[in-house]
Amino acid sequence: MISDDKIREIISSSIINAICIDDEFCAPYEEGDGNFEIPKSMCASFRDSHGCNLDVFHYTTKEKLKPIIDTLFKNRDLLIVDWELSPNDTIKYRDTLEIIEKGIASKSLRYIVIYTQSPSIEEIVKTI
Repeated sequence: MISDDKIREIISSSIINAICIDDEFCAPYEEGDGNFEIPKSMCASFRDSHGCNLDVFHYTTKEKLKPIIDTLFKNRDLLIVDWELSPNDTIKYRDTLEIIEKGIASKSLRYIVIYTQSPSIEEIVKTI
């Protein structure tokens, strides 16, 4: 049986390029209001600790994402996405599900990580 450490090593070595999509995170080169510190720290950690490139996309609307989504997923191994990208919508995760669908359809994406502040992980699993 393969040890947990070996599994981590295999997965870690298979991730070279990642994309993080969040409605609160600003890209390092972006101007405006938003959280710059967490994405800056994430990018440094991915690069320095894991030898992986991480890009951050500041999600605002699916209309702004739609023309570039294929480019965002090009040559990506990992998608990190916020579960509630549209906090003001009735269904806060609708856009997230569409992004995940596009990611699954891309040729290179191997892993998807969903993060959330929602207390009900079981509901997320059922929705997916």
